[in-house]
Amino acid sequence: MFKHVLVLTLVAVVGWANPASACDDDDADGLDIGLVLSGGGALSSTQVGAIQALDELGIPIHCVAGTSFGAVVGGFYASGYTGDEIAEIFQTTNWNDIIVTGAARGSQTYLQKEQEGEYFSGHFAGLDENGLRLPSGLASMQELRRFFRETLSHIEIGTDFDQIGLPYRAVATNLSDGTAKAFDDGDIVEAMLASMAVPGIYAPRIVDGGTYVDGGMAANLPVQIAKDMGADIIIAIDTTIAPGEVFGRVDVGVVSQQLLNIVVYRQYETQIAHLKDPDLLIKPELDGLTVAGFQNVELGFESGRSAMNSHRAELSEIKRLAAPSERVFLRRERRENGREELIIVNDTLISDERIKSRYQASAPKPSSIRFRDLAAFGGFDEVDLAKTRDGARLQVSERDLGQTVLQAGMRSSNNFSGDSKFSLLARISKRPFSVDGGEIDAAFEFGSDFGAQVRVTHPLGESGKYFVQPQVFYRGEEILFDIGDVRIGEFWQQRVGARVRVGRELGNWGVVGFESGALYGQLDSQITLIEDFETLEYGQVGVGGFFAVDTLDRLDWPNSGLKFRASAERFFDINENNQETDKYTLSGLYAGDVGPVGVVLNGRVQAVENEKNQPVEILRLGGFRRLSAYPENALPTNRYAYGSVEVFRRLTRSDTVFSLPVYAGFIGEYTKADFDILEAGASQNFSSAGFYLGADTPFGPLFLGGALGREDAASVFVYLGRSF
Repeated sequence: MFKHVLVLTLVAVVGWANPASACDDDDADGLDIGLVLSGGGALSSTQVGAIQALDELGIPIHCVAGTSFGAVVGGFYASGYTGDEIAEIFQTTNWNDIIVTGAARGSQTYLQKEQEGEYFSGHFAGLDENGLRLPSGLASMQELRRFFRETLSHIEIGTDFDQIGLPYRAVATNLSDGTAKAFDDGDIVEAMLASMAVPGIYAPRIVDGGTYVDGGMAANLPVQIAKDMGADIIIAIDTTIAPGEVFGRVDVGVVSQQLLNIVVYRQYETQIAHLKDPDLLIKPELDGLTVAGFQNVELGFESGRSAMNSHRAELSEIKRLAAPSERVFLRRERRENGREELIIVNDTLISDERIKSRYQASAPKPSSIRFRDLAAFGGFDEVDLAKTRDGARLQVSERDLGQTVLQAGMRSSNNFSGDSKFSLLARISKRPFSVDGGEIDAAFEFGSDFGAQVRVTHPLGESGKYFVQPQVFYRGEEILFDIGDVRIGEFWQQRVGARVRVGRELGNWGVVGFESGALYGQLDSQITLIEDFETLEYGQVGVGGFFAVDTLDRLDWPNSGLKFRASAERFFDINENNQETDKYTLSGLYAGDVGPVGVVLNGRVQAVENEKNQPVEILRLGGFRRLSAYPENALPTNRYAYGSVEVFRRLTRSDTVFSLPVYAGFIGEYTKADFDILEAGASQNFSSAGFYLGADTPFGPLFLGGALGREDAASVFVYLGRSF
């Protein structure tokens, strides 16, 4: 007892001499308590439970310092949320989605979704004046930033963190020298993001000209920082895990992770050395909890409450020594009157005027929805809307990989009969390519088939919802023509042409438009059983219209939403035949789930018709999800009706952040195909049943599988890239 009185007296004298510290008044009415929260990802749920216990026990807190996810919990608490309210945030937030993803697919424009479905992988590299530019991280903080901005909408940019309810510090690591940076003013959201920017997972955050990563490498338990704020007594809630034993040979991933764990733990040991009596170190029980698993937050809450309540005697003494709480609750609703001044902060090629008009075009939607709409426009890395003292700040930043990005894909199949297909796919695109936005891209295919395409997508009008899309293309492909087990012929088709589309995007869910174009084609036989077959040459001009919808939550393994497309085109022969050809397409895909199993129903009808049944355009079936038992594009037809049922299940846990999604799926397919190009009325039915394993890798979806069909048809396939 005497020791505690002496501590109180000495600290009071020191505090009186230095009253300017964030967490230190004159100590005349008691000591100031600093709450210190370590990093630990989902383990921070234990800190939430511990804070609930502190609230229940009435322990006054006078300042907060946190690292990584501890900075998130601490930021919420310091800004006015109670322990129970933070627990509700943890329970109702889908952390798995916002931690590892960029903008949700539903907020992408339709044209972006359309390009995503063109068999390409995601962007894996950029290209600039210095050469190849690799990603700074595997995941985006866009959704985290949006979530934090909404949760902390009452904290204006430029606020002194000593004035937000409780004095607060978010700790990050300065990437230049490895020292700890304690953010004490400015943008609380950026401070929190910098504190949790795990190297390799997220790109480093640039704040006020400095470059920062996760604070765990400099001060995972920032005890000294809280003491520097003026805290007299520390209550530290720690979830740091000691490095495990390593035996024998290990791979590079284990080595990297172990080295990171060692660095974090050594810094942790340095920090706990600053703890002195009557400071309190709380170590919640972590059994059943993981850094990446947010599915057990209730267990974490209980563990934190239990750990805190086991120290009731010490807490009672701390409460007796502590000054009364002066915590301020600042939470209030964000203004949505739409009349506040809009400040544009922009480091992209797109003009400020175009960004502002695009943002305001979606009024009177709430600001959060409007900036989501804007996020899908132009080549932005992140879009942010924040409140300042002078109005609203709308900030857009260039993509991490720059304006020019690369994509790639691969597809391969073999039917065990000597027929195989193999293609490497590549695409280079620049977005934005003008002050109005838009994109220009060049795509190439090499292998069994060859192709090249250059396309420009340019927005029109103030809102940017209208667009014009010209393109030129060349494609040369081998066409294997089988009916049953009879090889009718092997052909080589070349097509070169130009096309332009003009349309309007309907929100983010659909598009309507018109298109016209011209092409020249030539079909040569390599081997054929068709008598008197001659090289077929044709030239056409055409016009048409289209309407499409896409609301799928994901493209590759969707659990909800639908895709629909209807189009009609008429081509006019510019050769001597003076023939008209009509092309119709009607397709639909519906995705849902039954418990843990995803179900996809897919149907498509397509036809090319002209009076003489000439193959001026040959439709092709074959390949994964297009009659999987047959090689890629191995079944040429002029008219078909296709239907499939696909069921799949995720094999890896879906409730753990950064877990690689691995799927197993079964697909059953049926098609009736017509061959009027050979003989009027000729047709055949095809069926296929296949199984695959798939993984949603950082470089695009990967599929490995095989299928069996009628009349001994069989195929194995490998795809890296989109397939629907």
